[in-house]
Amino acid sequence: MRNRDLLWLGCGILLMLCSACSTPNFHPVAQIPPGRGLIYIYTVSPAGNRGYIIHNSKKLGALGPYCYLIDFPQEGPNSYGVPSNFFTRGGLLGLMVKDQAAEPTIVNVVAGNTYYVKQYGSNPDAELWRVDESDALPELARCHQVKVTP
Repeated sequence: MRNRDLLWLGCGILLMLCSACSTPNFHPVAQIPPGRGLIYIYTVSPAGNRGYIIHNSKKLGALGPYCYLIDFPQEGPNSYGVPSNFFTRGGLLGLMVKDQAAEPTIVNVVAGNTYYVKQYGSNPDAELWRVDESDALPELARCHQVKVTP
């Protein structure tokens, strides 16, 4: 009887581990709010981002390995970037040997349109670049959604 209990316990633990390692769950947004655009920001880097993504100088959220987040920006120019400061660039020595932080990516949003922004690298050298839908969708299929910081 004891062996059977251990077997059931082992099967239960295995089932929980397998469900935690389930396949990615990319789900396209069905409806964009009126007067807004849709932006998917994602990374397929195994390292992810140790920092966070900023949108118009406000914290939007952080990306882990193979993650994406969704934003519904207003029409017009919107700035997206990965912040970098003196300490994340390696202090004084880092400033002497590394280039300055990457410029933010500007997306001129038109209401109802969808845009894709991919993060390349990780902090302190992370950059955000616009990508085409044909390139983004196969990569997004491998990603999990993360929450936007309120």
